[in-house]
Amino acid sequence: ELHALLRCAERAAPSEPELARGCLRELFAREGYAFGALERSAALRALPGRAELVRRARARARESLEVLVDPPAGEPAGTLIWLHGAFDRPEPHQTWLRRDLPGAARFKLVLPRGALRKAFEGLEAGLPAAELALDLLSEGQPGPVYLGGVSLGAEAAYAVAIRRPERFAGVLSLEGSYSPDLGRLARARGALRVALLHGRSSWSADDARAALRRLERAGVPARLGWYTGGHHVRASAVREELRAAWGWLRAGP
Repeated sequence: ELHALLRCAERAAPSEPELARGCLRELFAREGYAFGALERSAALRALPGRAELVRRARARARESLEVLVDPPAGEPAGTLIWLHGAFDRPEPHQTWLRRDLPGAARFKLVLPRGALRKAFEGLEAGLPAAELALDLLSEGQPGPVYLGGVSLGAEAAYAVAIRRPERFAGVLSLEGSYSPDLGRLARARGALRVALLHGRSSWSADDARAALRRLERAGVPARLGWYTGGHHVRASAVREELRAAWGWLRAGP
């Protein structure tokens, strides 16, 4: 049904722009992130009134996101957007990030609630919903903006950061898994720093080693840190290495 609405808009755009806009309004009402699909269609890119439709859709999508925002007491030194893993919630992460990251008291924390949705396959021109959501969340935030996460959240953080390296100063992946997208890694060269952090007995340890090699071959500054333990992270076990990874990220080139 969503694809049918998109096809309706594409067919109507050249000769019936009002019908096309109506199809798009219905599409956006049903699928909040569908505005990403407009970029792949020449007919829809040329549609009169497209910019205003997209602006309104982006605003509604941003308002629909459930996010825990924790600003610092004074002027922020930057922003950390942090994604928790599956079946988790942001509050515990808020607590230990504030406690364990050096300088975090001066950062604005932005913690989306719930697992970010998968892409609606084929609808968003190859951009996953996670990317669009994080694009919205990063807009207007005090910089530099860092992205990080744990487990499933780390996987999303890494995937989005290498797709949009111009948006983020660095990404901190704690027990994530990594796409072998070398083309996108090449784009991230000189624009992004990547810190990977894994347990020595974690099932994702080999994946992390392979990711580090790919990053280094692509010329992306990267660091792989280890802590004692497996995939299920305990804050006390990872604290020292997490501090080192965060310090390295913030040190810049």
